[in-house]
Amino acid sequence: MNLKKNSTKLKSMESFIKDPNPEEGLKLIESLYNEKSLCVKIPYTPDSIIFSSLLMKYFNGDFAISFSSLNCEVQLLQNEQGKWINSNDKQVFLGNSAFSSILPLSKDDLLPILSGISISSFLERRKTSEWENKIIEKAKAMGVTVEKNLKIPAYNELPLFLSLMLSFDPYLPQITGNRENAINFIKELGVNETTKLSELNETQLNTFLYKIMTIAIKLNPRISRDDIISDRIFYFNYDLLEVSLALIYFMDIIGSKYLIQFSLNPSIIGILIDKFRENVAKGFKIDILDNKGKYYIVDSELKSPTLISIFLQQIEKNKIIKTIVIKDNDTYLTSRYFLSSEEEGLIKIDIKDKN
Repeated sequence: MNLKKNSTKLKSMESFIKDPNPEEGLKLIESLYNEKSLCVKIPYTPDSIIFSSLLMKYFNGDFAISFSSLNCEVQLLQNEQGKWINSNDKQVFLGNSAFSSILPLSKDDLLPILSGISISSFLERRKTSEWENKIIEKAKAMGVTVEKNLKIPAYNELPLFLSLMLSFDPYLPQITGNRENAINFIKELGVNETTKLSELNETQLNTFLYKIMTIAIKLNPRISRDDIISDRIFYFNYDLLEVSLALIYFMDIIGSKYLIQFSLNPSIIGILIDKFRENVAKGFKIDILDNKGKYYIVDSELKSPTLISIFLQQIEKNKIIKTIVIKDNDTYLTSRYFLSSEEEGLIKIDIKDKN
């Protein structure tokens, strides 16, 4: 495939920050389908992988996705100030909105697009943007429902103790990842391990919420009810929060191929969710071994550095910028999400120079 070289030098992103204009991004995407060939350079994030995969799905010519090429006509850029799309001389600033949110909305692609939005807001630990909320509102006409409820995964499908075990944000010390403690916690409400959230009576629910807030406040005294309860997005039986967790998990342990497959064939998500539940429901702990150098080195049965980073941001009360490294016997593992590498899945690294 012959792709023309983009000779335009990128300006520093700081020099062209302006008001977010996702509508302009949508127009730009629509214009790209007129090209005969296209190369898209993207950061190694779930949202950008989903975005580029859906762009590829409907592109009629030669198409390439790259994580490193400097010769791509289209580049997705992301830093703490927001997200940009560069196409030759055109630069569009999206603000915090997910790349996936500027794709044309259709029923066939609804689950991947909403997943891109959900993953982006989850990993960036932010509320959905005004633009993303407009997309979610449009999606309601296609079967999407939104509930104001607890930020615990799959509470309509799973026993309550298992939803608590899978609570990544908020992180619930001694409950998240701990099967025995999660079961004992819900038994204190006078229910058993098969009970779902919807089966609690009003008194049990109020007690449950009070106990959850008490645990969360011990970790973060400034936490509010909005950090515990938020708008929850569902598409039929799929909880977008749990979909996000499963996709992040498999990006870490396998690589981008499952996200690409999911974008092209969303029906595989059921298999990924089942496998994610099976692995995580066994239980896990996270022990910080060293955080003084350029790595956060942890001991954990949860082999997902990216998900572990969500815990650490809450434990350390800061925005993690270090590489998360999991100690596995004498081996040290991380994810391509944190470093520049040609490898995917869990990557072995040498930590001799950890300072």
